[in-house]
Amino acid sequence: MTASLRERVGSDESGLTLIELVIYMTLAVVVGTIVVSMFIGTLKGQDQVTSTTQATTKGQLAATTIERAMRNATAFAIADGGKTLTVLTTLDKPCQQFTLQRNAAASTGSRDVYDLFLYQGAKLPVGTWPTASTGALTSGVVLVDADHHTSIPFVLDGKSLDYTLWFATDVKASAPDSPNVDFRGTITPRGTGGVIASCS
Repeated sequence: MTASLRERVGSDESGLTLIELVIYMTLAVVVGTIVVSMFIGTLKGQDQVTSTTQATTKGQLAATTIERAMRNATAFAIADGGKTLTVLTTLDKPCQQFTLQRNAAASTGSRDVYDLFLYQGAKLPVGTWPTASTGALTSGVVLVDADHHTSIPFVLDGKSLDYTLWFATDVKASAPDSPNVDFRGTITPRGTGGVIASCS
């Protein structure tokens, strides 16, 4: 009896058969693929939220700065096909000019991307403002999007200013179809709002 028990125990092969091993490996690959796909989707979603937040922050900065200058304007002018806004204000830096300059590195054949520059200074002709007062206020302003819609940033409406600024959520040339965050507004200066030819 002991011999037959030893024989049965010795012949009992514990472990997995080849079919069981293939099934377990297949299940592991399927579960692993699902987990990796979910992880990649989460990362992409996070990138999209981050880029939209950055575009929104840029837009808020630009809109707030433009509105502050215009609310305190005694006179203003629009030039360069609506790409330049010059404002004479009652602020400590009375001469403020907002101008859009094309960013060739971020622009593509289907989308034009600009940087918004703010020039501030005393009441001097624009060409003589010190370069120290020049700086990029923000970047990623889209004037022509991938669908060939065109935006004119600054438009005179009587004594008011209408502005439209589209900010790209992704300014990389590899992402020309990225959505834009839209900022629009109409501002009427508190002062007389006379139109000036230059900030001098």
